[in-house]
Parts: sequence; structure tokens; C-alpha cells
Amino acid sequence: DLGVALAATGDDFGAMTALRAAAVRLPRSARAHYHYGLASARGGAGDRALRELREAVRLDGTWVDARVALGRALFREGQPIAAADALNEALRQAPDRPGLHYELGRALHLAGSVHAAMEEYRAELRRDPRHPGARERLGLAQAELAGGWRFE
Repeated sequence: DLGVALAATGDDFGAMTALRAAAVRLPRSARAHYHYGLASARGGAGDRALRELREAVRLDGTWVDARVALGRALFREGQPIAAADALNEALRQAPDRPGLHYELGRALHLAGSVHAAMEEYRAELRRDPRHPGARERLGLAQAELAGGWRFE
């Protein structure tokens, strides 16, 4: 809890130190690994973030937040296919979660699955017709298919 509180104040170094200690002290705690993974991602330690978030998912495969965080970390680390896998599983567990179709669409789009990405953007727009990111990305995907642009 100290690490989470320190993270909330912006003390990334203090948060990472406290959260690492918690993950070591509580190796079977998905929560400890999750928070240490989030702090590691914020601190720019992508490999550590992935390791800790994977451990959180392994310890509690039903925790959607951990799966979403893993998908986001994988996306940031340039692993869009693995990100799409994690986000797709999160979507299977929480089909009505706001923004999840959009995030999955971004991962699929970056992985080169433009048609699948468009379906996810459309699904997000059905859920939230005013979602600006989904509308914008859908337009970009359509332009890409028309031959004028490539998402990167």
C-alpha cells in the first residue's frame, strides 16, 4: 500500500522500491506483482514491467485489469501481436469494458490486421458512438485500405 501511495504522489523511485519489496515479500500476490509492473512501466523499465504483469496474470488469470495492463505494456514495447492476444482475452472476460475494443483494434492495426482492427473500432463505436479515438482510427484504417496511408 505504501508503494501505491508513493506512485499516486509521483514518487516513481520510492514507489518502485516499495513495490519491489512487496513483490519479493509476497511472491504469490497478483496484486503486488501488478502494482510493481505498473510502476516499472511508468519508470521506463519495460522488461521488468512485462515480467511482473505476466506474473500477475499467471497468479490470477481472471483479473481483467492485470490482463489489460499487460496488453498495454506489450503494445508500448512494440509487441502488437502479443498485446492483441492479451487484450483479446481481457475482452473475452469483460466484453462490455469501455475502451477495450479500441485498444484491441490499435494492437491489431499495428500488427497489420487492418480488417480485424476496423471491426474492433466499429465495435467500440457501437458501444460508444462518440469515442473519438475509435472514429479517427477507423478513418485511418479505411484510408490505408484505399492505398493512401500506413498506420505505424
